[in-house]
Amino acid sequence: MSPIIPNDPQQAGGFWVLPSIDDPAGGSLRLSVAIAVGDPLDLSDADVQVDVITGGQSLALTQGPAPGVLPAIQLNGINAYAQSTFANPGDPGPSQVQVTVRGGSTTFDFSNV
Repeated sequence: MSPIIPNDPQQAGGFWVLPSIDDPAGGSLRLSVAIAVGDPLDLSDADVQVDVITGGQSLALTQGPAPGVLPAIQLNGINAYAQSTFANPGDPGPSQVQVTVRGGSTTFDFSNV
C-alpha cells in the first residue's frame, strides 16, 4: 500500500510539516513527519510530538524518534524527519494526526484521505 499523505503541509511552531502514514495494518501504524528546517541540526527528538487519533481515541506510542538530532535530507530544501510507531489494535484507519513542534500544534484530517 502507498503511504497516506494529506494534500497540503501546515505550519506548527514556525515550521512547515507534512505527515505520512504507512499501511495501518498488522496491529501497528508507522508515521513519518517531514519538517522543513533551515539547518539539518535545527530539531531534535524532544522538539516534536505527534498524536494519532482513530475512533475518537489516541493511539499508544510504541516507538518515537531516536534520541538526538532528527535525521535530515537536503535536496532543494532541508527536511528533518520524525518517525514514530503507534499500536493500532484492529487496524482502523486514522482520522486525525496532530503534530506539535516546539509548542506550536496543527491537526491534519485523515478521515477523507
